[in-house]
Amino acid sequence: MLFSYRRTCQNLGIATISSVERQIERLPRACCSRQEVFSVKGERISAAQMEALEEIFRRVQFDALDFEYTFLDDDAAIALSEMLEFYESAHKLNLSFNKQITVRGWTDVFKSTSLHMLNLRYTSLSEKSLSALCRVLRGTPQPVLGCLHLENVNLYGKNLYSLVCALKYNTVLKELYLGENTLQSGDGAHLYQLIMNNTAIQMLDLRNNNLGDAGIAKICEALRNPDVVKKTSLTALVLWNNKITANGMDAVAAALCENSHLETLNIGSNPLGEMGVQRLRPALGGNVSNLHRIGLQSTQMNCQSAILLAECLADNSTLIRVDLRDNPGIGSAGLLALHSAMKINRSISLLNLDQSCILASNEDFRRYYEDIKHYCERNKGAVQQKIESGTADANIPSRTGSEEPMKEVEKQPDQAIPGKLL
Repeated sequence: MLFSYRRTCQNLGIATISSVERQIERLPRACCSRQEVFSVKGERISAAQMEALEEIFRRVQFDALDFEYTFLDDDAAIALSEMLEFYESAHKLNLSFNKQITVRGWTDVFKSTSLHMLNLRYTSLSEKSLSALCRVLRGTPQPVLGCLHLENVNLYGKNLYSLVCALKYNTVLKELYLGENTLQSGDGAHLYQLIMNNTAIQMLDLRNNNLGDAGIAKICEALRNPDVVKKTSLTALVLWNNKITANGMDAVAAALCENSHLETLNIGSNPLGEMGVQRLRPALGGNVSNLHRIGLQSTQMNCQSAILLAECLADNSTLIRVDLRDNPGIGSAGLLALHSAMKINRSISLLNLDQSCILASNEDFRRYYEDIKHYCERNKGAVQQKIESGTADANIPSRTGSEEPMKEVEKQPDQAIPGKLL
């Protein structure tokens, strides 16, 4: 394969790519199964370079192809899509940061019928290019596409409405990433329609937008709709950094109380403060909701916020992950309250706290911090023991702690690795 690649490059009058040669050398001699990933990230891939890569794709299939930031033009994109179609080269394709592809190239890419995941973040999707994507999403038969990254493609207003209309009857797409699209409160009406009409999407990522309290209210209104409560598949919602305040938490709490499908909620990097936690309490105490994971990272929590939350955690048996990092206002009183709650709680297997809330000179507080980690391990072990013995409650999540990290809470936008599922 390496000889064929080098010979083709020589015939085309182009230089070989060192990273490609290294990857070829690492491939097993007899590739009977799909290999994990083939990456040319950051390389400059012309149409001629793409032709040379066919020597690999005609022999080996991959789970994922990474063409991030490879300066693809229409001719290179069309050549790639033809290979994907003919050889079924990959199930996941990352084309992020390729801004030179126009509607001609995108139209061919969108026709690929073997792709389960497509990453288009930071690309230049024109209105015509988006229309081509929408035609595929609402086409018959439906594409197998289950995960779509559309971060930072100016997908707001009319363009967002076009996407929502295309997904109305789509029953295949499971994950939709719409972060960094400058969504405003008015776009909440389009997201309302998405949640009302689409019953297949399981994870909706809206991080780093400007939806505000009014936009979130529309989303929560849809989540509370009786038809949505019956039919929705949405289990994870990411609202990180959306200028949401405490005023939006009444709607969020009501949605959590009425919609038992929601299991993961990230509302981190929003200025919620003490009043925000207070307004969330109806959904966090007494097992009223079915929430398993909540992200409250960098939400301006203080000691009183932590005390209010601890009162809920003490009698909650559904939460398994709580993220309280980057809240420097949580001090000794907050830590004590969380320690007391975790002594009683039997479900949380991961409680993220900053060590900065420990007084360096106070050994008691250091012990409380270590105790909290111990209580989490205790809970994790107990659940695993029940699962192994076959006595676990049907409502207990089958994966806990580090085995099921809340990626929606942890990942920053530039770490949203395509293909990583919930």
